Amino acid sequence: MCVGRFLFFAIGALIYSSEVVEGGSNVPIVVDLSIPLARIIGLGSFISVQQTGEENKIVTVTARGADIGGTDDSFGFFSRQQNVTDIVATMHHEKMVGTNRNSKGGLMMRAKLTPDSPHVSLLVHAGSGVTMYSRATTGGPTTRKNVGVWVEDLELKLDKTGNTVSCFYKHSSSPDWYHLDDATAEFNWCVGEYQTDTECQPVYYVGHAVTSAADNDATVDLIAGEVEITHE
Repeated sequence: MCVGRFLFFAIGALIYSSEVVEGGSNVPIVVDLSIPLARIIGLGSFISVQQTGEENKIVTVTARGADIGGTDDSFGFFSRQQNVTDIVATMHHEKMVGTNRNSKGGLMMRAKLTPDSPHVSLLVHAGSGVTMYSRATTGGPTTRKNVGVWVEDLELKLDKTGNTVSCFYKHSSSPDWYHLDDATAEFNWCVGEYQTDTECQPVYYVGHAVTSAADNDATVDLIAGEVEITHE
């Protein structure tokens, strides 16, 4: 295991801490849940973040990585730690820039910061539109379901109850959400101050996930709104 930490500068005089996770198991540091962190997941990945627009609510996440899929992932993750079991997360997906056909970006819920972690993600695949990706167990295979619509100007929503996450999407011009499917993942993991003798308080991560899906140094930009989280 190799875990490195450094300070990362973003436009708008905002400072973020970044964690580098290169394989193996990782016990994350408990942080202020109101502060998003730029994280590098998997070997060969990279991330930088700029916040612009009114009140810095437009996020440009620039990242590279081999892909999200298979039994482990390589991507950039701009996320907040969560310790409430049931939440709803939404995100406006404006567009991706500099993509190849397999680049991906969107909204992810992830159990841990390891490359083989369980997760449920609603991503926009540059070549085929809105797609749900999930890995139920650590090191397990990735399940994929694609609906083949839209690559720009849409809304993404993940509704988590326990270990089940429901995936919804809609075009920004539409009032109606569409339910893509549900997926389950092992989010029941405890750490540090959230674990007692009688109770396990879950810790997991929610945020923007971006990969260029390339084996070289090519990057892709995800331009999106902030991830908004509500507790049920």
